Amino acid sequence: MACMCRVLLLWTLVNASFLALSEGQQIIRASQCTYYGSGRVPEEAYSLSNCTWFRERSCCRHTEVTSVFKGMMALNEASQDCRNHMNYLMCYFCSPEQERWYKNSRLHVCESLCDAVYEKCKDSSFQGKEIGAEYSNGKEFCEAQFFHVVNSKDQECFDFDSGLFGTASCLSTSSTVYVAVSLICLKYWL
Repeated sequence: MACMCRVLLLWTLVNASFLALSEGQQIIRASQCTYYGSGRVPEEAYSLSNCTWFRERSCCRHTEVTSVFKGMMALNEASQDCRNHMNYLMCYFCSPEQERWYKNSRLHVCESLCDAVYEKCKDSSFQGKEIGAEYSNGKEFCEAQFFHVVNSKDQECFDFDSGLFGTASCLSTSSTVYVAVSLICLKYWL
């Protein structure tokens, strides 16, 4: 049993290394901060006062976030869900994955995110006007912000990550399996 566990543990570690390597290569490919031009890569930004979910890997800096949000008009009579969605939408320039959907100097935002923002915020006032009275749908609202609205089935786009404002993200299934097998075998090996 101990010998079999050692072989299984070795196999698991080798496969986990290849998995980590392939995931690492993907991160390297997708780590350009295209909103800021060439040369900037995501880095830690623990001083962010807003867009804090990007602190560990952020394309923006504290001064940039402060500058952007200082110039925005308040979102009045908004639910917490509305504020979360709107805040997430306006923090796109901090995302470390922006290379995938910030193209040709424009944010390519998923129509589903625009629709969600519109539905959750249509009774709120933004820039002095009620969103539902000013715009007829989410696409119209996002296009008024100069965003390029696309269908997520057609191409990559910036979409809402519901895990940020509710449940926490965990390891991927394959990583979880490798960790579980390693822990089980480690018990028998020692």
